[in-house]
Amino acid sequence: MENSGVITGGVPVKVIPQRLDEEDLEKKKERRKLLLDRLYEIKEMESNIRRISAEYEIRKKEIEIEIESIDRIFDYSIVEKEADLEEIERKILDLQGEKERIRIAIENSEDEKERSVIDQNILQLKAELSSIETKLKSNEGIMLQERLKKLEAEEYEIKNKNKSINEEINKIENEIKEIDKKLKVKEEKIKSESEILENLYSELKKMNENFDNYNIEIGKNTRKIEKLKEDLIRYTTLKEEAQKKLVDLKYEADFYKDIEVIEASREEIERRIIEIEKELNEIGSVNLRAVELYDEKLRSYNEIKEKVNTLTNEKNSILKIIEEINMKKKEIFMKTYEEINKNFKNMTKNLFGNEGNLVLENEEDPFEGGLDIVMKLGKKESSIESMSGGEKALLTLAFIFSIHFFKPSPFYILDEAESALDKENSKKLSQLIKSLSQNAQFIIVTHNDAIVSGSEVALGITRDKNGSKLISLDLKKNT
Repeated sequence: MENSGVITGGVPVKVIPQRLDEEDLEKKKERRKLLLDRLYEIKEMESNIRRISAEYEIRKKEIEIEIESIDRIFDYSIVEKEADLEEIERKILDLQGEKERIRIAIENSEDEKERSVIDQNILQLKAELSSIETKLKSNEGIMLQERLKKLEAEEYEIKNKNKSINEEINKIENEIKEIDKKLKVKEEKIKSESEILENLYSELKKMNENFDNYNIEIGKNTRKIEKLKEDLIRYTTLKEEAQKKLVDLKYEADFYKDIEVIEASREEIERRIIEIEKELNEIGSVNLRAVELYDEKLRSYNEIKEKVNTLTNEKNSILKIIEEINMKKKEIFMKTYEEINKNFKNMTKNLFGNEGNLVLENEEDPFEGGLDIVMKLGKKESSIESMSGGEKALLTLAFIFSIHFFKPSPFYILDEAESALDKENSKKLSQLIKSLSQNAQFIIVTHNDAIVSGSEVALGITRDKNGSKLISLDLKKNT
């Protein structure tokens, strides 16, 4: 679109097949995107399978380590108890050896009293041995029973853990099998859709080649048409010249038809023949296919003329569409202009007590002209050039707000917009923003007291010996 608002260019009707090809191409691109998304999902699923398999192997290794640890504890307990039993058996052997020594001593003793003492010692030793054996059997039984219970509990716990682990392994294996099935289905689908995608690529490549060939053919045909036009002009000229010569010859034949043969000398006849040959040479040879060539060129000319008529009709259709678009564009523009002008009038009346107006330089074709801002001071209208800098700045803000409030924003940010305003105009701007804040929020960067006093919340930066800090003041509560 040009700056003037006129749309240039267009697409002939015969380009519609090309558009259809482009739409088909877009559909194929969408199809390709869907296939790529599915491929991404399958790759993500494969990644999850690998992660689950890795977690399964880690968990399996942890269980194997735990079982080995339990086996080591169990083996250590058995070794420990075997050592205790060996120690007790050693003590029993020591006591039996002591008993044997005492028995031998008794047999070798001749003193009856000593024998009696020895017998008492033997009885005492037997009692001690019996007591030790009883205690040993009692303690060993209790310990073995406790150990047995503990081992049985550990065995039960290990069996439960093993059962739970086997169930978990079976569950994971089933999940892996299920995922493998899904993966196989997806792979088959990918294979099938990859073939479709390859076919689409082949078709796309073929379409591009055909498109290039069409462009080459169009170029050739364009050159042929230009050549035919040139030939048509040339043969038309030749035909006209031939027809003219034919008329001259007929005229000349008619002229000599009634003339009697005049006898002349040989020299005169030869001279006349030379003159006639000279005239014939000047006329040139007659192309016997001129009429046939003319008919061919005429057909080509008619075909080209028909194409020109078609293009002319298409051009007229496009120009009609452009005219409709321009009318619609003007209608929308004028509607927008009227709404913005209405907002501007209300704002200038509130600010200045006088009504401002937005005047188009060219109402017939608003896109070919500019826009003037005019203020009515009493009965006299004054342009913006005759106003002060502060009034111009205030009018500019009113104009900007008029545009924005045609399609309002939820909030506005102003950065020292009042810098060119005096105190009186600053108050007017503050009152305007206050009235507009009913439907929008305003964030204003300012050093102007009139603007600050009209705000609801003020934020300031102050500095002391500890550095800078932010101060917030709720002016709404204070008022």
